[in-house]
Amino acid sequence: PSHAIFTYHRSWSYFADAFGFEVVNTVEPVPGIPPTARHLAELVSQAKSRNVGLLLQESYFSSEGGRFLNRQSGVRLVVQAASCDAPEAGSYLRHFDTLIAALSLALYARAYYPRIPLVIDAARRRDTTILGQVAAARWPEWRRGPRTG
Repeated sequence: PSHAIFTYHRSWSYFADAFGFEVVNTVEPVPGIPPTARHLAELVSQAKSRNVGLLLQESYFSSEGGRFLNRQSGVRLVVQAASCDAPEAGSYLRHFDTLIAALSLALYARAYYPRIPLVIDAARRRDTTILGQVAAARWPEWRRGPRTG
């Protein structure tokens, strides 16, 4: 499986390094500037040539670019806050549990259901497609992987 990903902004660099992801490019051509049609076309080309499987982005950015990449190249969009917003004990680890679960689901869906679009909005704890809703309802089975035999 490919470990090549896109991020919307350059804020996921440390996470990518820690978990072995290679950030191929960012959706923002320049920090603070939304993507142009030309830049999105370049990202589609990169996604196909480099087998980019994920786009990781924060919830406060528009998801239009990510949805376009999902439709054009099968890149799975995972929306998640870059930092924990709850001050209670254990919330930091729960934040990463949620993020890892969302990334795992997106990679699983891309590998086994490549033609079905999937956008996981982990920041709002909801999935915006039918496949995502089914996956959320059957999460224990998805986490174990496909059945064999």
